[in-house]
Amino acid sequence: MKDQLFEMLLSLFEQALTHLRNQPQNNESFQNYSEHVNLHDTEEGESVVYQEASLLSTRVMTVLEQVKLTKPAIQFLIRLLHTGMLNPLQFEQVMDMVLESSERYVTVYEATRIVHRVLSESLSFKELLMLEFALDLDRSQAKMH
Repeated sequence: MKDQLFEMLLSLFEQALTHLRNQPQNNESFQNYSEHVNLHDTEEGESVVYQEASLLSTRVMTVLEQVKLTKPAIQFLIRLLHTGMLNPLQFEQVMDMVLESSERYVTVYEATRIVHRVLSESLSFKELLMLEFALDLDRSQAKMH
């Protein structure tokens, strides 16, 4: 019984293998893939391959980022990313600054300050004043009527 089952599996494997060998090679899909992949050399001489994020991709937090950020801070940053207030490049800049922070844990307050620092490079003076007003209003807990 086991021998017959093994022979059937082996014949199915051989059929699948011959079918794959007989198919024409599809170099077009490889070229499309290679257009979106970037290769960079690091300072240590290692090569790093990464693929640009698509609109459907989701940013996964590393373990170090999860340890460094508090859960409300992670939710705050993800919300900024999903609402479009931060583009993916700015989000990565924020994450780099979070990891370089001297604080053991980065709270929402520190995360807002880091976001402010990153956004201040790309905002106009008027937009920067509105951002500072919103941050100060949030910190002072004043209520608008």
